[in-house]
Amino acid sequence: MPERNELTDTEWELLQPLLPTDPPVGGRWKDHRTVISGILFRERTGTPVAGPSRTVRELEDHLPAQTPLGIGRHLEPHRGATPPGRRHPRRTGLDPQHRQHRRARPPTRRRRPTPSAGRPPKTLTATSDTAADREALGRSRGGFTTKLHLAADLSSRPISRHLTAGQRHDSIGFTPVMTGIRIPHRRGPARTRPARVLGDKAYSNKTIRRRLRHQGIAVTIPEKSDQIRHRLRQGADGGRPYAFDRERYKLRNTVERAFSKLKHFRAVATRFDKREFMYYATVDIATIKIWLRDLALHP
Repeated sequence: MPERNELTDTEWELLQPLLPTDPPVGGRWKDHRTVISGILFRERTGTPVAGPSRTVRELEDHLPAQTPLGIGRHLEPHRGATPPGRRHPRRTGLDPQHRQHRRARPPTRRRRPTPSAGRPPKTLTATSDTAADREALGRSRGGFTTKLHLAADLSSRPISRHLTAGQRHDSIGFTPVMTGIRIPHRRGPARTRPARVLGDKAYSNKTIRRRLRHQGIAVTIPEKSDQIRHRLRQGADGGRPYAFDRERYKLRNTVERAFSKLKHFRAVATRFDKREFMYYATVDIATIKIWLRDLALHP
């Protein structure tokens, strides 16, 4: 694998025809491969800046000491000011004067939540349009998190995604994920309906099963234990159990492997993007890299 998860020559040959060319009028594009390598480095490491911190410290040491504000203005110099002509010592992060004077910020402390601020419950009817779920962020048992809903093919390659707040139920993202499936063909329209859907127990409800049956999509979803007890308690009125193939259900690990591939990119595994559309772009760039790698290995 190339250093810093960069593109190989085979991957670059697949991607280069899809990139924009130089415009007829105006400036010219920079080297596309260099720019993409920087984008992939950010995806891999999660940081937009690549460089040793020693360079910043050396620059700070070589800067001349600034004249204190009080000199010549009938004001007292601040405590700890560097006398003129002397080199100021290197400061560390533990210096209280460095924190208060040079980089003023409020004190860092963990505020206790108010008794009225409770954890939002998991609900099937909640959507991401509320003020608490702006930018696909919400409070869950894991903290301030975002939930990524994903659909993958049998080769563990992502084909559709959707974001919700971390505390929202998995079934909320089912409809947007299914709507986003679009696999183009060289001839004919793009394919938008898979032949079969494999999902875990979170998607075992009548609404999802009815929609998939109406679209002619085969379903392999296990039934929840409480649903089984409720059906048996009703007797003959409970209806027949849903068809479930245990051997075929073992293929559901493909989506888990797709999540594992995305987590190789730190910018996806740990969200650093403030805005929702930026995190969408981060996930999409990682997906493109996964597809390029797979197409280069298995043309």
